[in-house]
Amino acid sequence: MNSFAKAVTGPTYIDEIGQSFSTNPTFYKTAPCSASYMSTDYSNFANLSATLISQAKKIYLAFLGPNCPADQVYDGPMQPTLNTFVNSIGYRFVIIRISYANEAAQGGDFDVNFDVVNTGTSGCYLKWPFELSLSIFGAVNYTSLVYEDLGGWLPGGIKKTITFTIPENAETRKYDVWLAILDPSDNTPGMQVAKDGARKDGRLCIGKLTIVSPGFKLIIIISITVGICVFSAILIIIIYCIGKERNIKQDTQTVTPSETRSNREPTNPETKGKQNSPKPITPVKDSNTLPELNTDSGETRSRIVVKSRATKNIQFIN
Repeated sequence: MNSFAKAVTGPTYIDEIGQSFSTNPTFYKTAPCSASYMSTDYSNFANLSATLISQAKKIYLAFLGPNCPADQVYDGPMQPTLNTFVNSIGYRFVIIRISYANEAAQGGDFDVNFDVVNTGTSGCYLKWPFELSLSIFGAVNYTSLVYEDLGGWLPGGIKKTITFTIPENAETRKYDVWLAILDPSDNTPGMQVAKDGARKDGRLCIGKLTIVSPGFKLIIIISITVGICVFSAILIIIIYCIGKERNIKQDTQTVTPSETRSNREPTNPETKGKQNSPKPITPVKDSNTLPELNTDSGETRSRIVVKSRATKNIQFIN
C-alpha cells in the first residue's frame, strides 16, 4: 500500500506493465479511494495494522478490498485487529459543539452551527439530507430537511452552518430538538454520529427550542432596537456634558499665589484709597510718663513702644 500511496499522490502513476498515467493528487476531495491487501497470508496483518492505518491516512482510504481478511472467522483471533483497522478508515464524525438560537418563528429560518471533527481517513462522498425534528414527549411532531453534500466533510476540523425552515403550522411552544442524517433510499436515519445521547433510531437530541409567532418575534426585535437607540442617545448626552464641563474648567481664570489682598483693586469706589491706609497707633498707657513729641518742629516720627515683662523697661524705636 505504501507504493500505492506514492502513486496516487504523485504526478504520474506507472502500472505493473510499465504504462504511465497522469494522476490527480486532490482526487480525495471529490471521490473515494480504495486499496487491497495484496497478500493472502494474513498472519502478519495484526503486526502491520499500525503501519497500514498510517498509510490509509496518506491516501484518504475509504474502504479496503476486494483483497482483505474478509474470510476470517468472526470473533476469531484477528477480530480485535480488524475492528481497530475498520474503525480507523473511512469517515467518523465527532461533534464538538452545536449552537443555535433559543427561539425561532413559525415559517422562519433556523440556523444550526456545527463544530465537527472527522477523525477518519476520508470524506463521506454522499449528498444525504440532514433532518431537524421537533419532538414532544419523544414523538416526532414536525420535521425539516436540508440536503448537505458530505463530500466536503474531509478529515480534520469542520465548521458548518445549516439553515432549516421551521414549519408554518408548528404549534407555538417548547420542543426537544433532534438531528439525524437520513438514508435517501428509505428516509430513515442512516448514519450514526459519534456522540452520546442518540436514540435507537439514530436521532440525536441537541437541546430545546421555543417556537413563537412571527409577530411576537418582530415585537422583540423592535424593542431591542429601540432600547439600543435610547442607550446610545443617553451615552452621547453624557459624553457631551462631560466635555462641556471640562471646557468650562479650562476657561475659568484662577488666582495666582503671588496675588494678595493688599495689591488688588477694591471693588467699592467709596473704600478706594482707604483699604491700604495704616491703622492709627493706640497710645500705650503705663505708669511711666512718655516724652511728648515736638509738634512745632514738624517732627513726624512714629513711635513703637515695646514693654518688656522682665525688666518693665520701655524702649523707643524710631
